[in-house]
Order: sequence, then C-alpha cells, then structure tokens
Amino acid sequence: MATATLPATDTIRDAADSLKDAINHVFRGFGTPVASAMAYDASETAKILENPNLPGMIGAANREQMLKMLGLNIGANYVRQEQNMVKFVLSAVKFDQAAGNEQQYLMALWQLGRQIDWSQLGLATGNIRGLGDRNVL
Repeated sequence: MATATLPATDTIRDAADSLKDAINHVFRGFGTPVASAMAYDASETAKILENPNLPGMIGAANREQMLKMLGLNIGANYVRQEQNMVKFVLSAVKFDQAAGNEQQYLMALWQLGRQIDWSQLGLATGNIRGLGDRNVL
C-alpha cells in the first residue's frame, strides 16, 4: 500500500498565495458591497425563520416540518462541509504565520482539504492546485 505524501512546501505556499489572490479579486470593486448585502439578507432571513409563530402561519406543526416544507432542511453533512471549508480557507490564508511548524501545519491543512467534497460546490481545485486537491496522492 502506498503512503500519502504531501506536496512540496513551495507548492502549498504558492497555492495559498493563489487562494489569497482569488479572495482579494472577489472583493475588489463591487465585491464588498455585494458580499455585505448578501450577509444582510442572510441574517434577515435567519431572523424571520427564528420567529416562533412562523410554522403555524404556514401550516406546519413545528420548525423542522416548516423547514422541510420550504425546502430549507439542511443536513448535518452540509453544516460540517461549511465548517470545514471555513477552517480550510482561513488556515490557508494564514499559512505564512506557520513559520517553524510548516510541516505539521501543512499536514493538518492537507487532511482538512481532503475531507471537503469540492464537487458539491461545482468546483474542482483547478487554479488552486495543491490545497485539498484529491489528486495530490
């Protein structure tokens, strides 16, 4: 059985830099106001969904039934996926702060990236090769 090997540190560093550049590109120009508007919409929607009277208003017995009726029932796998992606992106962006412990940091980052099912996002790792790429093995 072959053992998994990590990509070279420079490859990971380049991939982390590419990720930072991609994030910065998204927030150039109108990216920040659009992201702010989306965050506001999401928080307002969450407030509405937390209203204890809402299930009864739409004919549901409880909150869980209401979410199913609205097609908003989100499984634990999606929540876990989102948490892993947030950890992964924040860790990749902070890669430069791992001086001295780069190998341990890379191993943890690599393992976390392998847990993420990138295909659910409609993405391949393409332009950010090396970070979480399932083809690295």
